[in-house]
Amino acid sequence: MGSKATADRATMKSVLETLKEGDLYFLDSLTSSLTVTSEVANEVGIPHAINDLFIDNVNEEEAIKIQLRQGMELAKRRGQAIVIGHVRPQTVRALWGMISEIVETGISIVPVSQLLIFPDMAITAYEHVREEGPY
Repeated sequence: MGSKATADRATMKSVLETLKEGDLYFLDSLTSSLTVTSEVANEVGIPHAINDLFIDNVNEEEAIKIQLRQGMELAKRRGQAIVIGHVRPQTVRALWGMISEIVETGISIVPVSQLLIFPDMAITAYEHVREEGPY
């Protein structure tokens, strides 16, 4: 459902305009390479963010930890990364189990709102996906 919506310009314009009225932002999960979110967000003038990595496509604690480590490497390489997951017991256990490892790397866990792309930056927001491919 979300992939279909983010690929539809009219739908995203309506969604983003509504969010803008509430002084909100949009997080694109980037489940589709056909997403138009960045372009429409730029047109509408709303900040947004882009997922870099899903951590729990495989719903197993060890697999999630592997993904978290990949996210940490991505953050170190780029200076930041947005990783998302589901509210599941395995995801929570993996996160709690890695807190000390995350802290030791010096990586800060921050709200998505601190990593927003503002409209004047949105044109280049998806360049890393074209250059490196989705994770």
